[in-house]
Amino acid sequence: VINPHKTTCMLIGSKHRLSKIDNFQLMLGENSITRVTSQKLLGVHIDDNLSWKVHIDKTCAKLISKLYLLKRINGFLTFDMKIMFYRSYITPIFYYGCIIWRHGKVSDINRISKIQKRIARTILYKPQRSSSNENFHTLSWLSFSNRTNYFTAIMVYKKIHCLAFSYMD
Repeated sequence: VINPHKTTCMLIGSKHRLSKIDNFQLMLGENSITRVTSQKLLGVHIDDNLSWKVHIDKTCAKLISKLYLLKRINGFLTFDMKIMFYRSYITPIFYYGCIIWRHGKVSDINRISKIQKRIARTILYKPQRSSSNENFHTLSWLSFSNRTNYFTAIMVYKKIHCLAFSYMD
């Protein structure tokens, strides 16, 4: 049974088209369903324009939080411990669902890339002007865009060779 007090609805479309719809109301029996502009679904924030801005904003906030935690404990950790911290606490935030939302605005994706560069500098105790390519090479990391391309290539390979889940048909 659908609970109308916990249920929301969202219209998806361009900003122009959505601006033309003023008083859309979805009813479930005698109850009005709340209309939202974004919704979290399985850890991914979907907005009504599919721009991924809300999700990227939330992802950046989580990453900045982990970066500040890393900075606070940085002096107490060995290099291997820092790498373990990155792989276990930060990497999942970077890459969860990135195949879907990596096509957001370039400026939003660049924000995530900049955070990755800051994390690399923090782990290596490098100055702000240090080369990101050298830092990534030292850490054996792919850049965010290269890593998302890698994940996409894996998914395409699995789909072509019938190794993907059946719901992807």
